[in-house]
Amino acid sequence: NYALLGQATYSRRLSDKLNLNSGAKFEYSRFETANKSDDSQNLLIKSSDKDFNLYELYLDINYQLNQNFSLNVGGNYQFYAGETREHTFSPRAKISYSVNKFTIWADYAKTVQYLSLYPYFTVKTPIDIWYPLAKGTQPATCHQYSIGINQEVGQLLSFYAGIFYKDMRNVKDFASDIQTEYSALSNRQIQGKGHAKGLEFDLTLNHHALYMRANYTLSESKRKFAEINNGKAFNPPYDVKHNVVINFSYQISPRLLLNTLWTFSSGVYTTFPKGMVIAQNITEFNDDRPILIPVYTDRYNYKLPNNHRLDADYKFGGKNLLFKLSVGAYNVYNQSNPSFVYFQAESTDNLTKIIPKSKVMLPFIPYVSLRINW
Repeated sequence: NYALLGQATYSRRLSDKLNLNSGAKFEYSRFETANKSDDSQNLLIKSSDKDFNLYELYLDINYQLNQNFSLNVGGNYQFYAGETREHTFSPRAKISYSVNKFTIWADYAKTVQYLSLYPYFTVKTPIDIWYPLAKGTQPATCHQYSIGINQEVGQLLSFYAGIFYKDMRNVKDFASDIQTEYSALSNRQIQGKGHAKGLEFDLTLNHHALYMRANYTLSESKRKFAEINNGKAFNPPYDVKHNVVINFSYQISPRLLLNTLWTFSSGVYTTFPKGMVIAQNITEFNDDRPILIPVYTDRYNYKLPNNHRLDADYKFGGKNLLFKLSVGAYNVYNQSNPSFVYFQAESTDNLTKIIPKSKVMLPFIPYVSLRINW
């Protein structure tokens, strides 16, 4: 993937109460993937050679209504030119009230997405492909409504709380192929609708050498496609009900810093087969290994275990910052967080069982890093 970006921005103070910002951006991107097959020559990823142009104009206006109220309004105009051509305008607005380090606000924003995640495994992974808008389809749109408050206590403590609701239209997924492998999807995009809702709390303490931050998000996301799960609503694979982040940092001395980060998130949804058909390879007489043919019904029908881990590091700084040494570890207590799921046949006493297994991409990993400046 590559992109050529050109951007110009300018701002001018029209008065003591009004700020205006505007600009333009042009992006060219090209997506290329090769055919990928498994050991049985089932096509997992089909080759693609797609490019698109995206032109964008935006305007942002900030207006101070009075000492307490402020208003922010703006909009983005986008022109997409790929296998299909689309014009979209996305408005946004936010009003805030502030007094004595307390702020309450409400906002609305429309966003547009021209790329869709093409899954390689049944669980989202870094090698999944962002696929451009297909011919005859419309970009995914999201209308988000949210309200929130923020309170600062002196210079030490700040608290934030907010709720949101997202109404999503023309969200994308991919049609199933005739292959037996679930990941053998066709590149035919299908369109549906969905929503997401949730609330978030954030508490931050910053006192001299001590920094602490705790964040919690409770959310729910649903999708609905006529071609998936017989039209029933389902939780998509990136729906995370609970998400917790706790960060602790302490400056032990001017040259020594201790930092820890603990994260927790609910298990995501993946697709498990309802059963397996065991077949025999009749073309290879010397090969008596069974061939497993998974039988899939509903998509996203299984929730993986919760995901959590602790990362920690110490940072040592030399005199005049000539060097910085970092010693730490990822996933300190070696939690086995599944990254993707596969199935394996195990035979004992003439009985074959299908065992689901998972790969862990980040077990306990210590590290040492040295940076020298001169």
